[in-house]
Amino acid sequence: MARTRSAYKNNNRWLKEIIIRRFLSKTSFQLAVWYTRPSAKKGDQMKYKGSCHCGNIRFEVEGDLDNVMDCNCSFCSKRGSLMWFVPRQQVHLKTPEENMSTYQFGAHTIKHHFCPKCGCAPFGEGTDRGGNAMAAVNARCLEEVEVPELTVTPFDGRSL
Repeated sequence: MARTRSAYKNNNRWLKEIIIRRFLSKTSFQLAVWYTRPSAKKGDQMKYKGSCHCGNIRFEVEGDLDNVMDCNCSFCSKRGSLMWFVPRQQVHLKTPEENMSTYQFGAHTIKHHFCPKCGCAPFGEGTDRGGNAMAAVNARCLEEVEVPELTVTPFDGRSL
């Protein structure tokens, strides 16, 4: 069994690990490739880089990315984002806050940030029911994250 070196770069980020195994049979030699990610222990905090499409908004977020939410409200369904909720203090902007524009609707409880240049919406901010500052990070805006490998939980935002 051989493993690629790139699978372990960037502080053990969940990258594709290519495992090559040989299966021998009586008549032929076969080569099979599986795509997996190195397993992280529950509670491991990993650092992810994210940005809008043009890079005008760049950030880092630290956390355990194991579950994202797919909301069907009028806004989220049109935007197509998969939201990962983390405490706001775990999101660190790498560009000035002035680079973002903000959209609010309904009760104005969530600040939906987006790039005024490319229109991409990398994250939003609000508070949870306990009053704690939270960020809703769009997992589709994170680098080196394989969206099909994430657990997606549907949320019925239309009913709110």
